[in-house]
Amino acid sequence: MQPQPRIFLGLCAFAAFVQCQQQVTVGKVGSKTFILLEGSKNVDWETSESMCKAKGLQFAALENSRENGLVSDFVVKRAPVTTAPYVHVCLGGTDKKSEGHWYWVASNKPLAYTNWADHEPQNNTYYNCMMMAPVGDNTKAKWQSNECDNAQCRPLCQSV
Repeated sequence: MQPQPRIFLGLCAFAAFVQCQQQVTVGKVGSKTFILLEGSKNVDWETSESMCKAKGLQFAALENSRENGLVSDFVVKRAPVTTAPYVHVCLGGTDKKSEGHWYWVASNKPLAYTNWADHEPQNNTYYNCMMMAPVGDNTKAKWQSNECDNAQCRPLCQSV
């Protein structure tokens, strides 16, 4: 019987963590509203997905240049107001099922539009999750592949 209270406490701690996340509206493109979940610390990719779901949202899919441009501009402009010199956001893209075949987890659709940084994605069995961060002179943000359990991003969600 002891595991049940531990599980319950773990879920309660996660629920409290999710509840204390500030929802920052990035903007709207078509019917999608993009929302960044801000908190006191960065989280890993899988936690990001869970946090979006817990808020009744989907993990973000940037399916065209307008959506990507909106989020890229936000990431670049947001950098000076955070405690870190830059912001990484977790996006809902992965190639976990088959190396090199990237898809959006919310829709299970393959990527039709991409905005990868130079030398990305890394075709490496450990780099299966997508993030976006400023690149070069920090005037634009691009997609990068990274380890899924590498805790260094903020969840980017979208309306359902």
